[in-house]
Amino acid sequence: MNRIIVVNNKIELEVDESLDITSFDRFELFDVKKMIVTVKKDTSLEIEYHSSSSKIDLEFVIPNNLHLELFELRHDDSLKAQYRYVIGKNAYLKTTKFYDCKKIKEVDIVELNGEHAMIDYCLKTISTEPQKYDLIVYHNDKNTISNIVNRGVNILDGSIQLDVTGIVPNNVIGCEVDQKNQIVTFNDHKCTIAPKLLIEENDVVANHSALIGRFDEEELFYLQSRGIDRNTATILMTKGFLLDGIQDDRLEKIIEKYWRW
Repeated sequence: MNRIIVVNNKIELEVDESLDITSFDRFELFDVKKMIVTVKKDTSLEIEYHSSSSKIDLEFVIPNNLHLELFELRHDDSLKAQYRYVIGKNAYLKTTKFYDCKKIKEVDIVELNGEHAMIDYCLKTISTEPQKYDLIVYHNDKNTISNIVNRGVNILDGSIQLDVTGIVPNNVIGCEVDQKNQIVTFNDHKCTIAPKLLIEENDVVANHSALIGRFDEEELFYLQSRGIDRNTATILMTKGFLLDGIQDDRLEKIIEKYWRW
């Protein structure tokens, strides 16, 4: 697998010829690192970030007929990020993000620019301080598909704000837009989810959901009735919620560290 490791805005590349990567400092914006990743052939990429404070502008270009599977793992105290995903005709992006961060402000823009362009987007985050995410998906051609899954766990001093927008203009037919947003909270801080579907065309399949709440007490009680203490039961349910479909020991250890308090 191709890998990029970013430590305090210093970038280490372990990539092959399937990717073209350009990085530079954006001089018009102080201390912002810009990175453009262009796919040359079907491939996968993992990016891991370690930073006390990070400002980054990322662009991923998936040309016609190519596929990219992307996984991002972040360890940041403070993050300001802008993402742009440009997906061509018959191209596919699967992107999974797992955030172990404190303060976050992130804007993601998805451009589905060719017929049958598709994205599967999944964000998993643990919030210990305020986090704000804005995701906008533009269906710029017919028969494009976006599947969005956002899951957050809110603990300590955390709060999460999710704004998710899907846009389909008039005469862009046959699109599929699906948004699933869910936050599990362990404090009384306000969390918000604002799913929006701005659709001007009738020939579209569109769904969205938003849920904020706590784990089911009956499920926790059931695990405790099986001899599992409440703290361990909470860890198990959190892993199931955040790691659904992901097998990675690093992520399990991240979750476990937050339930030592």
